[in-house]
Formats: sequence, C-alpha cells, structure tokens
Amino acid sequence: MVPVIYVNKTNGIEGIWVSYKHELKSINPDLVVAMGATAAQSVFGKITPINKNRGRPIDLADGIKALVTVHPSYLLRLPDADAKVREYERFVDDLKIAAKVLRKIGARGLGGVPRMLRSAPGSALRAARTGSAMRC
Repeated sequence: MVPVIYVNKTNGIEGIWVSYKHELKSINPDLVVAMGATAAQSVFGKITPINKNRGRPIDLADGIKALVTVHPSYLLRLPDADAKVREYERFVDDLKIAAKVLRKIGARGLGGVPRMLRSAPGSALRAARTGSAMRC
C-alpha cells in the first residue's frame, strides 16, 4: 500500500504545512508527489509554479525526493478536448517518472520497499479512513 496524505485548504497553508511535516516524519517516504499548487506549496514551503517544476525529481531534506505535477481535477476542468488529451499525457508521464524514481530507489535498497507520499489538496474524508491513508 502507498501512504497517502490529503491536505485540506480549510486550515490555511500554514496548517497544511504543519500537518504535512508531522506526517512526513511519521511515514518517512522515499518520494513525495505533490499534486497541485497547494500540495506543492506545502511540500516546498513556498509558492511553487507547477509547470516550471514538474517532470523531474527534486531533492528534499533527508534524502527524500519530490515530484510536482498537476492535480487530477485540473485535467477535468480543461476547456477543450485537445488540451485534455495533451495534459493527461503529461500527467501520465509525470506518474511514470515517479514510478521510475521509486524503482531506482528500490534497486539501491534504500528503506526496503520504496514508499511514496502523495500530497494532494482535497476535502474528502473517505480516503483518510482507509488503513494507509492519512489526511491533514
């Protein structure tokens, strides 16, 4: 199972950042995938442009890697079909990069089975109730 953090905008970015840092320590993931601007801001502690930073692993403290991508709901809000197809392909490419990073980390034997923390804005409590999902 992949540990998941769902951040909620209602607490403000400061509340998200504090909760994220707490969960980060308890999960100790090999990779954090920040899906969307709010998630990226909570991961990096500052406003982080998505398109400028997506598609490449970024080193965080303690040897953790981060990957920035769009939030899946962004794909649903795109105005035209061509843009939806293009952005969906980029999103899938980002997820393939995440898988490649995890395979590489796993091949080196760091931490046994690679762990990933997906940080994405959301307000649904439903996923937080499953065994490995966490919400802040």
